[in-house]
Amino acid sequence: METSIEKYLTEAEAVELAAHGAALEYLNNLQAFAERALPESVLSEKCSALLQYRVPAMSADGCSRIDGTMDDAPYDLRPTLGLPDRSVESHPAVCRLAQIDSLVEKVAAEAGIDWLGVYLAWKSCDGSDALVKLAYRGAESRAEFPLTREFARQSNNSTVGLSGKAVVINDIEQYLWDQGGPYYQCDSKVLSEACLPIFKPGGDGILGIVDAEAWSRGTFSPEVISKLTAFCVVLESALDNLVAELK
Repeated sequence: METSIEKYLTEAEAVELAAHGAALEYLNNLQAFAERALPESVLSEKCSALLQYRVPAMSADGCSRIDGTMDDAPYDLRPTLGLPDRSVESHPAVCRLAQIDSLVEKVAAEAGIDWLGVYLAWKSCDGSDALVKLAYRGAESRAEFPLTREFARQSNNSTVGLSGKAVVINDIEQYLWDQGGPYYQCDSKVLSEACLPIFKPGGDGILGIVDAEAWSRGTFSPEVISKLTAFCVVLESALDNLVAELK
């Protein structure tokens, strides 16, 4: 398991070797929690919250509006993931989504992050490659990020999803001033961001990404990155199982 931790830590910027031990300790805690957080079935009310969520309206250039305007219809994961419309309370994939949602809630609280989301590399309903948001904590945001080189020019999420290389930005204003992007603004309050890949078990390919945002500069210290790293390792198994359960 240490090899998995090192695989992530060596990809993340500004991570010190001392963070390895903290990541391993947190990983053990998170793995135990993940086992307890996988239910055998999900209440119907919880299913609705897991499978549908509100999203911002889109502007003419294909970006989320940041004025608070919401789309009239919620985003529905069921057609995207190929899940049935009803009687999904005991579906293994829905139980897996409940587990992932619980993990997001735990890590966001323990790492002190204002926004945290997990995305699966998947096909959107039109058949194009995309990062699909499975679970999150924080303000509403877009559901899908296209996995294309063109969109990656304006999005760290898409960049990480394509490259498999983590991006840590502890001062977004300075980053934009120095480098000019890529950066996709969902919320003007966000001042720092960390985006890490979730590798397939064995490291052969990318299952998805974790995106974390904070309303203060310098949030993503080695300690916080170590927690996100452990989170990614746990999500390797969770997302790999989810993909198998969706087939």
